[in-house]
Amino acid sequence: DDNSSTNEYAIKVDSNVRIVGAKFAMIPLDTKNFPDNTFRKILSDKYDYNNDGNLELRELLGITDFWGVDFKGVESFKGIEYLEYLTKFEVSDLKLNSLDVSKCAKLERLAVTNCNLSSLTFGSANQNLREVDCSGNNLTKLDVSMLKSLYRLECWNNKLTGIDVSKNSELQDFGCWKNNLTAIDVSKNLKLRDLYVGANSISTLDISKNELLVELECS
Repeated sequence: DDNSSTNEYAIKVDSNVRIVGAKFAMIPLDTKNFPDNTFRKILSDKYDYNNDGNLELRELLGITDFWGVDFKGVESFKGIEYLEYLTKFEVSDLKLNSLDVSKCAKLERLAVTNCNLSSLTFGSANQNLREVDCSGNNLTKLDVSMLKSLYRLECWNNKLTGIDVSKNSELQDFGCWKNNLTAIDVSKNLKLRDLYVGANSISTLDISKNELLVELECS
């Protein structure tokens, strides 16, 4: 429709953020939206092409892959919810404490390892998230029940006392080695091929339903 642009509507969310048709159209690179100075500077240096202090729609469209980006010194990724075209996000060896990706609807791969995390939050918007690696953190709980597309989950070397993967029917690769688990139920994970549950306190493990299982580590 040649007149489609005249039908766009702008919604004022607050004084800092404008949305066009429920898409973020301009995000000021300020302390309110991105309070972490290092994260804000990285976004400014790498993606604010016209140096106007904002992430405009054409710039946001270019932020799709944080795989291999050096985030040294970042302590908070608050504001990541505005980066709505982000599909891949990898960080390691940071001091984050918490990470919320619940509004990153296009996110497909997440790796946040050795980052001192005590909280990792997903949400119903994460329907495209297929791979999660959150190994080497301080997580005592992890809710992945809403991740319907999840086929790979690595949560090694945390402090998990339990984890429910019964809703993750696509799960094929599951590693929860070295946690504080006393039981694990994989009876609903019929596509499971690789399972690593060693270095826990699990006394019994029922894999009778996992006919596709190729590799099992439970010592």
